[in-house]
Parts: sequence; C-alpha cells; structure tokens
Amino acid sequence: MYVVIEPIQSGTFSTVYKAWCDRRQQHVALKIITRQNYGNEIEIMQLLGKEHPGICSMLDWYEDATNYVLVLEYCKGGDLYDFMEFAKRQGLRGNPLDLSSIILQIYSAISFAHSLGIAHRDIKPENILLTESGDVKLADWGHATYSRISNESNVGTDAYRAPETFTGHNYDTFEADYWSFGITILYLAFGKLPFKCMNAHDGSKMAYPFYCPDFANFLIDPQLAMYHLYIVPLLQSVYPTVRPLALQLQPNDLLYTGRNSLQTYELIHLCRSVVEKLVNINAEQRNLDDFIHMMVRPSNSSADALQMKSSTYLAQLFRMIKVGQN
Repeated sequence: MYVVIEPIQSGTFSTVYKAWCDRRQQHVALKIITRQNYGNEIEIMQLLGKEHPGICSMLDWYEDATNYVLVLEYCKGGDLYDFMEFAKRQGLRGNPLDLSSIILQIYSAISFAHSLGIAHRDIKPENILLTESGDVKLADWGHATYSRISNESNVGTDAYRAPETFTGHNYDTFEADYWSFGITILYLAFGKLPFKCMNAHDGSKMAYPFYCPDFANFLIDPQLAMYHLYIVPLLQSVYPTVRPLALQLQPNDLLYTGRNSLQTYELIHLCRSVVEKLVNINAEQRNLDDFIHMMVRPSNSSADALQMKSSTYLAQLFRMIKVGQN
C-alpha cells in the first residue's frame, strides 16, 4: 500500500518518512512511533480531524507488534526552520516569508485546537510545515494533551517553552502555547531566538530561565530588553550609517510608531505586540485574541494620527543618519 521513498526526519521518539500511497495516488508522510514511546497522538489527531486547513491531518493509521504508524499529509515545502536556515545560507536580504499570513494561519490552528480542549505543547518552526502553495500547517502533535492544567516539566523544546513549565508547579497549557507561539514569531521575524539554553560541562542542557543573561534582562524590563535585542540591530541593518549611541531613543517612542507605513515599522510593532500579549512573564496576561487584534491595521480614523507620528519619527531618524555620516 505504501512505498517508502526517503526519510524526512528522525527524532528521539519517532521517525518520519516520505512515501507513496498507491490507493490515494499521492505522497504521504509516515510517522513511525515505537510502542514504548507512544502517548495519545492518534486519539488527538482523530479529534482534530481532517478539515482544518492549518493542521497537518492524519489520513490513516495502523499498528504492528512493535510500532504505531501514522499516515499524515505530506507537505512538500518542509518545515519553517529549515526554510529559514536555507534562506540565511543563500544570503537572502529581508524575510522571504509572508509573515502576516503565517501568523494568522497558525493562530487559527491553535485556536481551533484549544476550542477542542487540546494544547499542542511543542509549537516551534520545526513543527510548522510549508505546503507547495505556500500555506502552513501546524504538525507533530505527539506532546499534545487534553489537560488544561499540568505540572510536567520535561515536555517540549526548551528554547520555546514558557518559563513556568520548568518549575514543576501547575501551569496553564494554553497559556504556555501562547508563549511558544510568540517565541516562534520572533524567530521567524528576526532570525534568532531571544533566549538560549547553555551546555553544562557534563553535556546536559541548562534551561534559559536559570542561566541566560538575556532572560535576566527581560525580567527587569521586557520591552527594553527586546528593543536592544531585536530593534536596534534591525535599525542598524536598515540604516547602517547610524551610530549605536544615536539609537538610544525611549523604547516607547520606537515601539509604538508606524505600524502601517513601512516593513520596518511593522516589525517594530510586531515585536512590541508579541512581548505584551504572548511572551509575557505573567502567564495570565497572555491573550492570543488580543495579540491578533493588535496586529490588525488601524482604521482610517486612526491612520492619519499614526502616519503623523511615523513622519515625526522618520525626521528624527534621518537626523541621526546625518549625524552618523559626519
């Protein structure tokens, strides 16, 4: 029934192959999970169904004496992490992705899953797949849970996990998904993660909440920390003659301007919105719907005021450029 063509991905708990399905006359992905590593992914995928366009659906499944095999949709474009790394190696300037469309599609997938009581728990670029048409699908539901409250402290990918998931105390799995989605957006927008785990001398990983200087700065002032981490380098890449000291504006002057004028302003507004509504140290203040509402372009009545503020900032910026050239 299935002709295996090549491996796609191999991880700790499963291996995924590209295969050809004679009955369907199409390519599929076969996810093979050993029985000792199986959780409840088939049940989760059955509940998610096949109708949502933003979820990589399960077409079929079967089992043998040693493995469960999930027959999944095949996405020809691979995952977003590999896509971003390829773009970097090719030296592409600017972000080649339609980031707004990706954000809305993944938002829809997360909202749909949460409406069914399912938390993904491992949202990251590697688990977002590109179709041939350029759309995306949220994949790999192997860590998903029906439990809204959990105290599991070893689920997901450390760099994308919410800080409360490292404590061993109860946390809200939906709110943890919001954080992971926010970190994913920052990576896709700026090409680097905000917080990094460190390697210990014995080869183990030390989680970022306990050892990362950037996270320590984030705890003191989240917007200011992200401003220095992402926005200053962004402006210096767009305006390379600007001296670093000339960029020391008040963060709010920078992060609240021009969401509808230039791509640079849209990225600045995106960063601020992510920090406020998704990557918020106070889990109860994270809100997926509020984040999307912040990303909606302003109405005509407010656009003129924003454009005026943007023009004022542009004048400041060009004066800084002139200073940098002297």
